[in-house]
Formats: sequence, structure tokens, C-alpha cells
Amino acid sequence: MPVGARALLAWDGSAYGGWQLQPNVPTVQGVVETVLARLMDRDRVVVRAVGRLDAGVHARGQVVGFSVHAPRSIRELFRGMNGLLPDDIACLALSAAPADYDPRRYNRGKIYRYRFLFREVRCPFRHLKCWHLEHPLDVDAMQRAANTLLGFHDFATFRASGCSAVHSMRRIRSIRIERQADEVHLLVQGKAFLRYQVRIIAGCLVEVGQGRRSPDWMAKILAAKDRNLAARTAPAHGLSLERVLFRPELEWEEGSMPEPPWGPLQIVHPPDGEGHGCP
Repeated sequence: MPVGARALLAWDGSAYGGWQLQPNVPTVQGVVETVLARLMDRDRVVVRAVGRLDAGVHARGQVVGFSVHAPRSIRELFRGMNGLLPDDIACLALSAAPADYDPRRYNRGKIYRYRFLFREVRCPFRHLKCWHLEHPLDVDAMQRAANTLLGFHDFATFRASGCSAVHSMRRIRSIRIERQADEVHLLVQGKAFLRYQVRIIAGCLVEVGQGRRSPDWMAKILAAKDRNLAARTAPAHGLSLERVLFRPELEWEEGSMPEPPWGPLQIVHPPDGEGHGCP
């Protein structure tokens, strides 16, 4: 009888068409499912994840669930996954879970990070992780504009065409702009997001940060509910899923994890204990 497992994954999305399976396109889900099927000698192992990430987007803390159809310990499965996964995908932690574990049922929100790099010359080591901008950004002005988006709003202005969501009402619980050396980071927390929502917000904040728009412009376009009034969508490669949030008793902490309601579990972390520090 199969048991369940819960995994914490990280990946560099540069070579993939996103998380979700697609025909004739390499995806992270496809790679992970292929590895698990090989480890368990099955045709397919279905992996359930919280949301879908688009092509080129990275993840530092995606949580997935799947059923284990082989007599392997958690540690054996953990080592097997990392032995077969390509260098740009890693399983950072693995624990036991109910056989039908689906992280979407427990998800309380997600934190996304968008990285802007401001310097005259591009950085060859970060060109697939940051949006390179030649001119500096006014972080204070960006934060004032971003504060407009806090709370529950109709985010139609920040919704890409082709978005399959039933409606565009969403709640942003936290939005923060941070300067880190020659980078500026946008951190956004919410329960659910529209297609390209964070990237469109990032594109609008650049307009404010570089002085082309005033901070109160953000409130005006939010109220207008018109995508045509917003700025360009920021490139995908600057975006990463930082963390999936759960109820406190199910939260995945660095190095340890409280017992969930379904009983004792085993947890495995990499030998170096880096956890969320990767990638």
C-alpha cells in the first residue's frame, strides 16, 4: 500500500518551460516525475505542487507531494532523487506524509522575490537571476507606490491576457522593497496570484523607481482596472518562488519540522544543512 511523501524543491528555471507538464517542452514537473518513476520502477508518479511557475522562473522553496510505491526509506528516496536529478534541480528536504498528501489543501500563501540589478555593466554571473537596469532605483519611491497594493483589491490592471482565474480579486498581505548592495529586491506575500501579477507589479515599480512615474501613479492604474495602463511585464528570470506558507504546525523550518497532525515523520536535509540557502 503506497504511503505519501512531502518534498521541498529548489531549481534554476532557465532551461525549463515552467513547472507544469507541457507537450514537447522540458518542465520541472516532467523531470521530477521521471526521476521518481525510475526510482519506484513505475510508468509515472504524479507530483502535486502549489501553483504553477512560468518558463524561466526559479524556485527556492516549492513544496510538492507524491505517493511512494516502493519499499524505500525516506533517506534512500532522498539520496536517490538527488542522485538522479540534474544539477539545476535539487530536493532540499523530504518527509513522510499521508498517502494522498496534496500541499494545495494546506497552503496559506506564497512569498515571491523579484531581483533588480542596477549597474552600468551587466553581471555575467547574475544575468539569468536578475533584471539588469543601468540606472539606480529610488527605493523609497518604489515602497510608497507598492504600499498602494496592500490589502484586498481588484488586480485586473496587473493581470496578463490568457489568465484562467475566475476573477481578479486578490489580497497582498505584505510587499517590501529592499536594497542589497547593487541589487534591489521586491518581496511579495499573498495567498494566490494572477498570471504574471508579480512581474507586472515589478515592471510598474521600475517606472516609479527610475522617476518616469510618481508613486501615486500606482493607485491610479490599480483603480482603473485596465492592463493597458500598466508598464511592461518584467522578465521572468528575475522572479523566484521563495517559500510556500502553511499553518504554523505544518511550517517547514530550517533544519527541523514539527510533527504534523497525521503523526511522526522522518525528515532529511542535505549534509551541509543549507536548506533555504539554495540556490
